[in-house]
Amino acid sequence: MLNPSKSHIGKISKQYLENINTIVRNKSNSNQWRNTDSVIKWFSKITEKTQCSFIKFDIVSFYPSITIGLLKRALNWAKRYTSISKKVFNTILNARKSFLFYKDEPWVKKSTVHFDVTEGSFDGAEVCELVGLFLLYKLQLVFRGNSSVGLYRDDGLAVVKKLSGPEQDRLRKTICQAFKTEGLQITIEINLKTVDFLDVQLDLHNDKYYPYRKPNDVPLYVHKSSNHPPNILKQIPIMTAKRLSSLSCNEEEFKKVAPEYEKVLQASGFQDKLSYNPDKSKKKRQRQRKIMWYNPPYDMQVTTNVGKSFLNLLEKHFPKHHKLHKIINRNCVKVSYSFLPNMSSYISSYNIGTMKKSRQPGQQVNSNMCNCHDKSLCPLNKECQIRSIIYNASIKLPNESEKRYIGLVEPDFKGRYRDHVCSFNNRTNESKTNLSKAYWEAIDNGHNITSRSVEFSILKKCHPYRMGAKKCDLCLWEKLLILKNEKSLVNERDEFISKCRHTNKFMLQNFKT
Repeated sequence: MLNPSKSHIGKISKQYLENINTIVRNKSNSNQWRNTDSVIKWFSKITEKTQCSFIKFDIVSFYPSITIGLLKRALNWAKRYTSISKKVFNTILNARKSFLFYKDEPWVKKSTVHFDVTEGSFDGAEVCELVGLFLLYKLQLVFRGNSSVGLYRDDGLAVVKKLSGPEQDRLRKTICQAFKTEGLQITIEINLKTVDFLDVQLDLHNDKYYPYRKPNDVPLYVHKSSNHPPNILKQIPIMTAKRLSSLSCNEEEFKKVAPEYEKVLQASGFQDKLSYNPDKSKKKRQRQRKIMWYNPPYDMQVTTNVGKSFLNLLEKHFPKHHKLHKIINRNCVKVSYSFLPNMSSYISSYNIGTMKKSRQPGQQVNSNMCNCHDKSLCPLNKECQIRSIIYNASIKLPNESEKRYIGLVEPDFKGRYRDHVCSFNNRTNESKTNLSKAYWEAIDNGHNITSRSVEFSILKKCHPYRMGAKKCDLCLWEKLLILKNEKSLVNERDEFISKCRHTNKFMLQNFKT
């Protein structure tokens, strides 16, 4: 597969674009929908529905079709409603630089080499929303009079009143031309009285709306006995009923679709009956406050109430008279359990590790080979070429406790071993690691040792950091093993909070163009 890189500058671009989109959306009064509820509100405001008809269109390959010229035109248009500095403008464009990788090798695109709106990037959705606002502005010039048009990402819907078939066909051609001038292609349907949009069916003839599900799309819920927090499992039937109620115009339409979902819930172990309960309460305006979240992993085998214990620790160590109580208290620190990886993730990670053991022709030698001149002197029992491991180094001294050091290495261990030997043979390199400090300290105490006196062994074989991953397996396992053996190690405590350095090689600044 071709995997696009994620530019971390996209996190900054996301914040800029969210502010720009919010201001432009409010000032331009554009119907840019962000959820199904906003579509239903738009539909409910349509008057004389029997004399209206829908026009539905879809932008073909929206993400990859956005060019640098279209994005610049959208940004320049947005300057009508809000100020966009040159710094913000360039940041958004720089976040579009991406590389494609195939088997750990970069690919060069034929068209715009360093521009792409990648799906799954940090700010990809926000870029599409900005371009969508620009397209809505152009469509509003096409739809005039008793017409209204809205857009959700790449799906568009318009309603026209009292237009004949030939008039709608001419309007269809005008819409296609408007998108074509921006380098976009669309599929369009006209003169519709009933239309499915997102997950709701809109009916102009009967003035109704009700839930919609694609053919052969069977809903699926986690089982009631699955390893999930009880409060999450308890909310599944409630959330299902609430969602169906919001998508149904009345109780009659709700009862038509409820039995299908009740059957699926029963197959997942839930015996609850779904009831129609439309939300008519007005949402009160709430003051926003800064909240910190603690997300411990949840497992049914753990009997300790981790969330309660954590909050009790807050009250104990940050009482009311504490100077940090205003910042760290139960009102601004919330607890929400996170789920452990499912079985599919475990199988996938195992398969990746197994497949990487067999290397392709032309690559480096196998990781378990040894290239030492004298195999008997190999520091790691003929496995000095192994990669991505947590290793243990021991210095055994007579009449003294053993001194141990735990470290990690991502490339082959042989290179790391040479660095250790260099620090053992040259005292000027003593401060490189705590292992070399312990080695020279033993020599100062009168022990006759050499670099061969240090014994190395493998503690754990880990997966190296992969581009776009949220965690580094190597760093996490090193910290865990150090914590388990903290009393007998020469490692320093500040290694627990050290930042992972394996992500640096994937940053754009380190790629030579």
